[in-house]
Amino acid sequence: MKTLYEGKIQKGAPEGKYLVRLVPSDDDDEGGGRKKRKASPVAQKYLDFKTSGLTIEVPPAGDVSLAVTAR
Repeated sequence: MKTLYEGKIQKGAPEGKYLVRLVPSDDDDEGGGRKKRKASPVAQKYLDFKTSGLTIEVPPAGDVSLAVTAR
């Protein structure tokens, strides 16, 4: 999990409730340092905070676990 704070991406997140979007890795290493662009495995609506409908609550202490499954 990463947080966008004051225009910078930071690892983790402070306590609180957040809107969530998914950011899949869209590059596949073909060897030799070349990358191949792949189609996103995630529906477009989940790529934007405004349309994902996803939220997460980060507790004051402890780990946060998020499971995503494909249909």
